[in-house]
Amino acid sequence: MKVRIVAVMLLAGLPVAAQAIPEGPSSKAQLTTETWLQLQPSGVHASDKRQDATPREYDKSMERWLKVYDYKIPEHFKWEKVHSDGGGGGR
Repeated sequence: MKVRIVAVMLLAGLPVAAQAIPEGPSSKAQLTTETWLQLQPSGVHASDKRQDATPREYDKSMERWLKVYDYKIPEHFKWEKVHSDGGGGGR
């Protein structure tokens, strides 16, 4: 019975904990990133000049894009080494 009471009290406190997080960016870097992400789709800072690719550039980019299908995505990744910083070497 005591476990249920504690569980109910913890669940009742979740909305209060969620409201404690302030709105908006938490750092200057996040603010800068969000600003750029909003500018990109608006086209405010887009170039006035068209940037067409030459036929050769287009062909090369298509070749590079099609190369992604040359490699099979493995079903499972093997971790060879785990570093102390939390990163891993998934090769």
